Amino acid sequence: EFRDMKTEEPEVAPSPEKDKFEIIGKSTSRIDGEKIVTGRAPYTHDIKLRGMLYGKILRSPHACAEVISMDISQVQSLPGVKAAIQLKKGRVTYAGEQVAAVAAVDEKTAEQALKLIKVEYKSLPFAVTEEKAMEEGAPQVRKRPNVQKFNEYTRGNIDKGFKEADFVLENTYKTAVEIHHPAETHGSVAKWEGERLTVWDSTQAIFGVRDGLARALKIPASRIKVIKHYMGGGFGSKLGINDYTVAAAMLAKQANKPVKIILSRRENSLCVGNRPSSLQTIKGGVKKDGTLTALYLKNYTSGGIGRGDYCSEPVVDLYKCPNVQVEEHSVFTNTGASRPTRAPGHVQGTFALEGFLEELANKINLDPLELRKKNYSTKNQGDKETPYSSKGLNKCYQLGAEKIGWKRRNKRPGEGNGKVRRGLGVASQIWWGVGRAGTQADVKLHPDGSVEAICGTQDIGCGTRTYMATITAETLGLRPKDVTVKIGNTEYPWCGGSGGSTTTPSVAPAIRDAALKAADYLKKMAAENLEVKADDIIIGNRKFSN
Repeated sequence: EFRDMKTEEPEVAPSPEKDKFEIIGKSTSRIDGEKIVTGRAPYTHDIKLRGMLYGKILRSPHACAEVISMDISQVQSLPGVKAAIQLKKGRVTYAGEQVAAVAAVDEKTAEQALKLIKVEYKSLPFAVTEEKAMEEGAPQVRKRPNVQKFNEYTRGNIDKGFKEADFVLENTYKTAVEIHHPAETHGSVAKWEGERLTVWDSTQAIFGVRDGLARALKIPASRIKVIKHYMGGGFGSKLGINDYTVAAAMLAKQANKPVKIILSRRENSLCVGNRPSSLQTIKGGVKKDGTLTALYLKNYTSGGIGRGDYCSEPVVDLYKCPNVQVEEHSVFTNTGASRPTRAPGHVQGTFALEGFLEELANKINLDPLELRKKNYSTKNQGDKETPYSSKGLNKCYQLGAEKIGWKRRNKRPGEGNGKVRRGLGVASQIWWGVGRAGTQADVKLHPDGSVEAICGTQDIGCGTRTYMATITAETLGLRPKDVTVKIGNTEYPWCGGSGGSTTTPSVAPAIRDAALKAADYLKKMAAENLEVKADDIIIGNRKFSN
């Protein structure tokens, strides 16, 4: 067994040159593609265990209310109900917050049981829109003011930058809350065996779920195993522990049977996250030749009872600008909490900034592509700090313009006749995705020559199994189909959550490192038998040669 543990192993061999790769960089069929398209890949929705019960959750109908009393006694007398628990005391702060849960022999019985739970609420004032929450005297959503500054950034002198500008423009841009809505809604299956808990979860972070359950249930993480085979989308909403997963575990413990909770599409809309809204005001200064002199961003962003998004990175990093100032505020409302959503904050920030640059280019009668090229940055923090290791955006500008016929675009926005008109636009995006330190992987070589590549990561639809097999096969002179890949289990070596474009740059180097160590071990064995130097051994086509 060879593990990527750099503190315990000798230095790894250097990576082969790109042109020496036989498999990497070439088209490779997904090793699990047939299983997925034929419906044989097991998703959390597909899990069925012997004696399994079905859980349902009672949710608050109020945006803000006090739970005065709750009576679940009638539920216990309904035939088929095996467990019932109260989940909330005190205040609920959004419609959809869970207050109780039941488990029964089938979904219909569980739904009937929910109707037997008697809850007395005291309705309280609430604010479900940003406008209402920002009003003077608005109902307080949390134990702090509804509007909280959470981000400030300054470089240069913003006032000086505006004085140096030939033109100044200020506009406001608004984006609405968005819901993730993966094809596979959220869901968990929980099963106890004595004091040990196994959970099958539709998650992007099996270790995050394990550790969250350990905290919520107050048991050691070593007694919890989380499994995720396949997942029908998450987009950031499945990156952590969920209330319903804890509820499933509690119901399973009480009933002494496995419990499955699958959220409905409506529940998926209410209580498992969203992309926060934004209200962004951008003010910019520019010289006649298109040189940016100042950028100012003020953002109000609402993530419900959770924090809003950092939307300022495009303004801070994307273009060369010496004078930048940012202030961002969360606006708390009585709605479900936000969660990461595909490049959190960057999407809203890009929408505002790129729209602003289009209008700024129009104001100074400059091609918007030329405006971006004029302020091209080769370092982060607006060309002030660390150089990018590589950046091909300028080449993308050139190729993109050629491919879409940029020269034929309207010289002024809105040119043409009729109600329907066509135009060409350009926008740039930035994201930070990098590898995560500490990712571990095993490569196991068995006496019969079979090979396993193992990592406690999770495939969220991006082909993790295939690139793990490809890298292992490339390194050991095999074919991807010769490698058995094992992922999605917290009993495997540790890996972080799969989000933010971090999975491949985290897992791929760990697998490569473990495979190189395995190859080094095999070369030493072969060298002894062939009576040659290990450095002269070549592994390829399932053979050793020199």
